[in-house]
Amino acid sequence: AGRVPRVSAPVRLAAGTDAGEVIIWCRVAPGSSEQDSEKSQTNVGPEGDVLERWLRERVLRGHVQDVLDVAWSHNGTRLASASVDNTVIVWDPVKGVMISRLESHANFVQG
Repeated sequence: AGRVPRVSAPVRLAAGTDAGEVIIWCRVAPGSSEQDSEKSQTNVGPEGDVLERWLRERVLRGHVQDVLDVAWSHNGTRLASASVDNTVIVWDPVKGVMISRLESHANFVQG
């Protein structure tokens, strides 16, 4: 079976929560001191080998209900989150600040 190539640039992902938060995760480089932190998660393969480690980089708060979807801009400088609270928030994921809030939706924003 083929191996997934390692990427040297920081790899980030975002996940919405039922608590109205968006969590940004950053892949941890092998051998990093952050890998055993309380804020890290380890993905292990079927044979017990460590596939990758992720560090919770920041938590974005601004929604008051579940976040149903998140989407990155093409260049990674913005992140949009959609919520049951009928809003979309556009974030600066590096600074962790809200850029704008779109509130004109009549129902859930699903993505």
